[in-house]
Amino acid sequence: MPESCVAWGCKNRRTIKNKSRGITFHRFPKNVQLRKQWEIAVRREGFSASESSVLCSEHFKPKDFDRTGQTVRIRDGAKPSIFNFPPHLQKFVATRKTRTSQKAEESWSVECSQPVQKIQPPLPNVDHSYVLPSSPTGLKARLCEAFARVERLERELRNMKDRERRAKRTGTPARTRMMDALTYRSYRLKQPMKRLDSSVRHRRSRKNPFPGVGDSESRQQFIRCLKPVTLCKVGVGICYDIRFAELAQIYARKGCQLLVYPGAFNLTTGPAHWELLQRARALDNQVYVATASPARDESASYVAWGYSSVVNPWGEVITKAGSDESVVYADIDLQYLADIRQQIPITTQRRNDIYTVNLLNEG
Repeated sequence: MPESCVAWGCKNRRTIKNKSRGITFHRFPKNVQLRKQWEIAVRREGFSASESSVLCSEHFKPKDFDRTGQTVRIRDGAKPSIFNFPPHLQKFVATRKTRTSQKAEESWSVECSQPVQKIQPPLPNVDHSYVLPSSPTGLKARLCEAFARVERLERELRNMKDRERRAKRTGTPARTRMMDALTYRSYRLKQPMKRLDSSVRHRRSRKNPFPGVGDSESRQQFIRCLKPVTLCKVGVGICYDIRFAELAQIYARKGCQLLVYPGAFNLTTGPAHWELLQRARALDNQVYVATASPARDESASYVAWGYSSVVNPWGEVITKAGSDESVVYADIDLQYLADIRQQIPITTQRRNDIYTVNLLNEG
């Protein structure tokens, strides 16, 4: 049987329909004092909560919920306070009906010959008047005003982000040092690629799309790229490596906060897998993922998909280029990364006693 809310007059039950409406159900706390306070708040005579007794979310204030994790929880110390009690369960407000109080009320009444001025009610605040006008002309004017306000706020937000981006790009020495370190990593990656001629580079095999790079010697060169830069630790893969979650797991276990994948997906695999693989590697390892793709050239023998991107640890694409040649920038917020790992601690809750991924021949 579905669980029902124990509040007076509440008919909410734990069903799929109520779940789609956003209604959640919460068991009574295990703390004895707090559990007693919940039982008193329900105001049901002789009621004692059992292990299966629940209250729905409609009896709590919005500030009582903790929505930072995957499930909605009640904050510590929160108590239900929203109920629709019948008259006999409502709190009784005592009134003064004694003779002394009646005489005192009669003595307070003073005759006044001057006319009493009527107090005009305050004018309603236009910003908080949510009732739409009935006439089409007034409705159109209200919508035009709202759209103009939204455009102004969006323009101010874009200007603020542009100023912040310019300040970080021109006035932050740490960002300059990080870009220099990434440029050095890119130079080291070009050395193994010089062994590949253009014909082999464009004719990829399904087993290994980069002959000469997949051997153990060259692979160790990429693994040794795990030296920390100024701000964070960077792991590097090459194009086809983004399809293998094991390499990203090894990088994350070694403390990498940013994974960089230079690659060139074609017009078949690009629209289907390019962004999906980036978000998957970022989400299942809680790291930033940056990809660099060649711009699309329709006249070339191999046409690349393009769309270089940066994905944050929450799996969101924070910046993306198009198919043409362009430069994109993104901020690597290590505090945001730490907050994500603290909210969903998969790094500490992984069952290493059941499954594990190991790096062979670590150099």
